[in-house]
Amino acid sequence: MGVNVVFLSIGDLLRDLARKEGFDVTEFNRQSEKRPEIDQKLDSLLKETGKRIKENPRDNTVYLIDSRMAWNFIPESFSIRFTVDKDEAGRRAMLDASKGNEEQYSSIEEATKKVAERTDIEVRRYKKAYGVDLNNPDNYNLVINTTGVPISEIITTIENCLALSKNNISYAKLWANPGYFFPTQNVRQSENSNYNSIKENIEKDGFSPEKPIDAVLVDGNYFVVDGHNRIGAAFDANKHLIPYKILAKDEETSEFLPKDITAKDFALSNYSFGSGSPYWYDYSWWEFIPGREQKVENWYASQMNQIKNNREQNVR
Repeated sequence: MGVNVVFLSIGDLLRDLARKEGFDVTEFNRQSEKRPEIDQKLDSLLKETGKRIKENPRDNTVYLIDSRMAWNFIPESFSIRFTVDKDEAGRRAMLDASKGNEEQYSSIEEATKKVAERTDIEVRRYKKAYGVDLNNPDNYNLVINTTGVPISEIITTIENCLALSKNNISYAKLWANPGYFFPTQNVRQSENSNYNSIKENIEKDGFSPEKPIDAVLVDGNYFVVDGHNRIGAAFDANKHLIPYKILAKDEETSEFLPKDITAKDFALSNYSFGSGSPYWYDYSWWEFIPGREQKVENWYASQMNQIKNNREQNVR
């Protein structure tokens, strides 16, 4: 028996309202900051939809609701947040011909700027109106960064995590492309006899949602604490989506890091060999997101310059 899918997009409704009033979506978001009745109208629709679903369940029916706040107004739902790099968001917006003439852009750069501006407005608006941070992963059952990830892998990940959730089995809620994660060991340190079996398992069954890699997050960059073999095996198995867990951020410490060392100190002290050659030149998973290694190269260079300048000032 087939499954009936009922789809509701708050974004589409917002676009319709904007179109009727002669605004583009970015400007209409600005209007929403000044006119709370716009959000109130959409909120009422979400609440009513959630109530109707709960009171009148239908067999073999799945409700897909595209909304920033459905997780809040329909708390019994399985909520998923999709994220994407700003540049990729701009590229997708530029190539998306389904949004109508009011969302046409002259360049990817303009699209990237407009999408980022709209996102900032929404985050600020929802924080003011509801006291919630849309960027907080704790709001959701699953958070997937879709940059460089085939749709088929996204669907498989959702299905696997949803099945585990229904059976009250814990799983990793954070998922992203291997290309985001920078190694803190050289290849010789991370190689072991289990690598081939790890790769075979990932090729066959995908990356286990119950076994995320451990990482620290520093200035928006992810550094691996544990899981080098699994990331390498995922890349070799041509898997573009892996689960991860953040142990600490920036100046935070963790019981899973060496005593009293911060996430930033861990990233800097485990960056390279004594010769100064970055570890990631020994790995291949950067191919999934071209240009990522250069961004962290620039970050590391700026950190080293700052440390050098601080030392010189202290000597003076």
